[in-house]
Amino acid sequence: MPVNSRLFTADRRKNEEWFMLGSKIIVTIRNKEVLLQHEIKEEDIYFPEGLGIKHSLQLFCHHAFSSHQPSAEFDELSQKVVKVAGGLPLALIVFGSFFYDIKDKREWEDKLKILKRDQHEDILKRLRISYDGLHNHREKCVFLDIACFFIGWHKEHLVYMWEGCGYAPNTTLRVLQHRSLIKINEGSFLEMHDQIRDMGRMIVQEEGSNEPMKYSRLWIAEDVSKVLEYAEVSMLRDNNIQGLH
Repeated sequence: MPVNSRLFTADRRKNEEWFMLGSKIIVTIRNKEVLLQHEIKEEDIYFPEGLGIKHSLQLFCHHAFSSHQPSAEFDELSQKVVKVAGGLPLALIVFGSFFYDIKDKREWEDKLKILKRDQHEDILKRLRISYDGLHNHREKCVFLDIACFFIGWHKEHLVYMWEGCGYAPNTTLRVLQHRSLIKINEGSFLEMHDQIRDMGRMIVQEEGSNEPMKYSRLWIAEDVSKVLEYAEVSMLRDNNIQGLH
């Protein structure tokens, strides 16, 4: 059962009569902190990985073709779509519905270009729930910094910078991990799913009205060049830009 903190608190004991010896309860949640607050042991929490290529293709084809595999004509294109989804079941389902009943190969290719360039609106809305649920401006800023600039960077190299900004980075990074917005691997390098990265970057673009001069962060070389070429120094000082790469 998917839960939030309020429902988990209210319903956990109220519904105990539903269960008996041998019952198994599976809880899905966006914020690991809620489980820890209710005495669930960390070793009992399972973090599912993304689907592998085989199962990703099956899930996509189920929604795109109502079968477990694509026709020979669309096999290569289906593999490319699955790669864009990055093993995320939500993306595979949405993408499958996006391509459902399209018979023209050129139309497939056009839609694939769209998916590579722009995140699908349905996925953005669902993934953004975790971002909108962050507690404060500090947590949102660190998340957007990572999405735009710092995937693959070592944690310690960034902590000093965020400390200088007053972002309490160690606490903030723990919050982002608990909400499954980032991962920190065994080598202490930051990781983020491609779809979550794209969601973060799209938020920056939307908040800037899709005008690079108004973006808080610039990560595309073309946008950086355009802004530096046409903007006066006074404009750069007074506008919203917090970082560029």
